Amino acid sequence: MQLTDQRTLLRRAWALAITCLAISPLAAAEPSGAGAQQALSLGGYFSTGSYGNSSDTRVRYFPLSYRYGRDDWNLQISVPYLEIDGSGDFLIDGAGVGSSTTDSKKGLGDTMVTFKYQLPNMFSNGPYLDLVLQTKLPTADENRELGTGKVDYSARLDILQPAGRATWFGSLGYRVRGETDQFPGAKNGLYGELGFSLPLSESLQGGVLAGYGQAAWEQGEEIGEITPFLNWRLSEHWTAMSYAVVGVSEGSPDLATGLQLSYRW
Repeated sequence: MQLTDQRTLLRRAWALAITCLAISPLAAAEPSGAGAQQALSLGGYFSTGSYGNSSDTRVRYFPLSYRYGRDDWNLQISVPYLEIDGSGDFLIDGAGVGSSTTDSKKGLGDTMVTFKYQLPNMFSNGPYLDLVLQTKLPTADENRELGTGKVDYSARLDILQPAGRATWFGSLGYRVRGETDQFPGAKNGLYGELGFSLPLSESLQGGVLAGYGQAAWEQGEEIGEITPFLNWRLSEHWTAMSYAVVGVSEGSPDLATGLQLSYRW
């Protein structure tokens, strides 16, 4: 495959960050100063799409995450297991994956480390602001085409505003991508989300999140996706979330869905 053709095939698939962004703004509404909190989460993401190629590529992504928070800050580490079937090239949450063969590939993905700090509240009814710093550690095997082998960095600002029964939230960030020999031409860029959630019952919330991202590669495409989600509070400690993806650009998967189960103490 020629380099120009390969660059054209580079697409950014669904980011697992959608899951985190859909949950984290809701959690930001909790009062600060609540002492130490910990959470363990297991997620599953499934997608299929052509990503500009003549055949579909299927992705299965299973992140195991641990989060520790105290007062106004929290730190999360997410380590995923990744399976790819097909030759499409894409990104997961800033973790670049380039595939030039149709062989099945599986193994450890790139580790994501996320630090969040809730800024002091100026008003009792919001808006609530969080500063988020994230690093992608290249723990995936680049020789097996499971990652780029480079470190990425990003910083974003999250905002949450209660308005009657609804809660509006959004974010704006900037990602710096490590240049890779395997896939040169990586571009830094802006990304953002905007969404809302509504209580559907005492234990169930639903909402919609719209996401946008600038092209990750010189000949890549901008990203546009709409994600409806449901979040269940199963008990004092357990929560579950499901979501789907509707792509509004060629850089999105044709079909994607995901689940996440979390235990908090």
